[in-house]
Amino acid sequence: MIRTPHSDAYLELAYLILEQARIPLAPREIIRRAYLQEIIPPHLHGKTQHKTLTARLSVNILEHRENSEFFRPWPGRFFLSKYIEDESIPQEYRTPIVAKRRARQLKKEYSAYLPKKIVDSHTAQRLDRRIFAELIRSGTMRYSSIGSIPDGDYQVWNFAFVKKDLKLLKYRLGNYRKSHLGDGERNNTIGFISPLSQLDRSLFDTKFHGTLGASITNVLVDLDLHHTRYLAEIEARSRFLGAAIVESEESQAILAVCEIRLPTGCPVMTRKLSMNDLAWVDQSSLRRDSNDLEPWSESVVRHFV
Repeated sequence: MIRTPHSDAYLELAYLILEQARIPLAPREIIRRAYLQEIIPPHLHGKTQHKTLTARLSVNILEHRENSEFFRPWPGRFFLSKYIEDESIPQEYRTPIVAKRRARQLKKEYSAYLPKKIVDSHTAQRLDRRIFAELIRSGTMRYSSIGSIPDGDYQVWNFAFVKKDLKLLKYRLGNYRKSHLGDGERNNTIGFISPLSQLDRSLFDTKFHGTLGASITNVLVDLDLHHTRYLAEIEARSRFLGAAIVESEESQAILAVCEIRLPTGCPVMTRKLSMNDLAWVDQSSLRRDSNDLEPWSESVVRHFV
């Protein structure tokens, strides 16, 4: 079991169930399995035990970091650190969430794209969740290395924006981000972006291709939040909204849009040279004055904010 100075019944329970399962599990599933095995101690009770377990696991990871018995391989899922080097377990189960996120600094192979004829069959500039899920379920999504996507087809990107109360986080683009987002005269954005990769679609999220998990991870690392005590709440409150079709003379793309919700007391910061002048902007004023945003952000504000 767990060797800690002060034993915690919830952590002991999670350790036992995860050790038996040998797969990452959500806290609700851990509690469910514990009840089925009738191993819940009598002093643990309540209607929201999964939330208590989530909080205990999150605090343990926050306090002990790389020395914690637990880690997240995906938002909302936990696993045992002792299995990270166990090659009998699938790689995606034993890769900590932050390590996955570093891959965004590289050119991803097998990035997702949609054929032009499929995109042109939709007259609206917004694809709702149902349509996006159907495109994935039907096998319409294609994959290729960046730079090899056929001319005229639409590369798919994860696009997350960060919201706290009724304000959205805006920043000024550095040179790295400008090269992706186009119009050099409009340097402000609300976007945290990465190519939608074939690797994003995991067993934890097949319906929406893992875009929410990838977007949460993008934001956590860009804003230095991957060890925050608010992490579990961020995961629970964030959501995938749908997709937007964006076209310009320079490029065309599909944006899989996610809203990442931060609790009121959660601070943000970044040391990245590609992000400058972080500022919280009122949601209503952002809608009124969206013409200073780069085209992708302007489209997202128009369709989703």
